[in-house]
Amino acid sequence: MGRVVQGMSASVVWIVGLALLADTVGADEVGNAMGYVFIGTSLGVLFGPLLGGIVFDRTSYDAVFGIAYGVIGMDVILRFIVIEKRVALKWLDTEEGGERADTVPLEEVDRKADVESAASNNRRDNKKRRHTMVTLLRSKRLLAALWSTTVVALLTTAFEATLPLYVKEIWSWTSTGAGLLFLAMVVPSFLGPLIGSISDRIGPRWLAAGGFLLLVPFQVCLRFVDHNTIGQKVLLVALLVFFGLSLNLVVTPVMADITLVVQDKVKKNPAIFGKKSAYAQAYGLFNLSYAVGSLAGPLWGGFIRTASGWGTMGWTLGLLSGISAIPAAIWCGGTIYDKNE
Repeated sequence: MGRVVQGMSASVVWIVGLALLADTVGADEVGNAMGYVFIGTSLGVLFGPLLGGIVFDRTSYDAVFGIAYGVIGMDVILRFIVIEKRVALKWLDTEEGGERADTVPLEEVDRKADVESAASNNRRDNKKRRHTMVTLLRSKRLLAALWSTTVVALLTTAFEATLPLYVKEIWSWTSTGAGLLFLAMVVPSFLGPLIGSISDRIGPRWLAAGGFLLLVPFQVCLRFVDHNTIGQKVLLVALLVFFGLSLNLVVTPVMADITLVVQDKVKKNPAIFGKKSAYAQAYGLFNLSYAVGSLAGPLWGGFIRTASGWGTMGWTLGLLSGISAIPAAIWCGGTIYDKNE
């Protein structure tokens, strides 16, 4: 029951946080912002289990929860400090000669007028207006982003479930040594803001599709890590570094594209979601997709490795990555053959 409540609370924090970020950052900077989000996520995934394991070994079970309580307390304080965009607009500094204070509210008035005008024009169709979730799910562009999210989660959790067991089997490594291997996957996440900035300029399509294609050889080559030598260990670390880099090429642009899907729909029809934004619903679907992938990943990796071996697990994951490059190339950033999608 505790794990269920933990999952629910984490989902709420994750969804609301991404929605707040999407609502605050401009469309031309959302990729860069999502790059920083990916850094934070990667560091948490790495240092959470590592720090928890060290504290548990050196102290006690209760001390691990003490760290968790401290992090949660810090998070609560930071959330009280946050000033939301709609509140900030009321308290804009007027020391700049009143120019910005006068301009921004007028822009807000114009935007609200557009929404009200569009809503008035479409009043006859209000009964036919689709639910927000249905509207979002009818977008092939969003579905491609959600599929990419599911695959990324599946690949990540498949490795998290099988890599520690495999290195223990062939190298007799402890859980600490196996945990340090994941550092190789996390280091490329620091390129997230750079990748996000590139995505802001050229769009997410070719970054995401290229990332999936790059994943293929690195996962297939895992089959060559099969005995205990220094060269084999260096090879595995190198493969994990490129694996992390390839994942980063997919995750950051895809997370940004979810925001852009909502913005583009509102731009075409300001009344499509009513007076409220749909960022929370969009990132709720993102969170659901990631959860599905996280559930399937350990099952995929565990069953195939047990039944057919480490090498087979690698090439099947590579095959999935290669196939996933197709919807990413066609629909990420908008349908490739229809820019007005």
